[in-house]
Amino acid sequence: MRRVLLAAGFYHLVFAVWAVCWPHLWFDWIGMERPNHPLMWQGVGVVMGVLGIGLIIAASNPMKHWMIVLVGFMKVSLGVGGLAFALIQQRIEVARSWLLCVDDLIWWVPFAAILWAAVRAHC
Repeated sequence: MRRVLLAAGFYHLVFAVWAVCWPHLWFDWIGMERPNHPLMWQGVGVVMGVLGIGLIIAASNPMKHWMIVLVGFMKVSLGVGGLAFALIQQRIEVARSWLLCVDDLIWWVPFAAILWAAVRAHC
């Protein structure tokens, strides 16, 4: 659990630096029009950085800091749900959704497993 949370924390910190410092890069890579307001994407980066710090803290004691893991799980669940909704509405092409898949799907099962262990430990 600790390794997963450390990996997730550092991943989110790297994502944060990337989104804040190069807000147009992902849009350029996938061939989408750049957003008119890069500050919004940079704001996403800041939130990801805060989550990354929280996950690194949670790694010190995953059972004690299960609420931080819950916040991470909610973030990835909403990301997966939002991606599914956007794909169903054809607001984004499957080929352009790779970042969202990587960003959310890789953490979904590990966070769920940690939360399940926390439930079992507290019951």
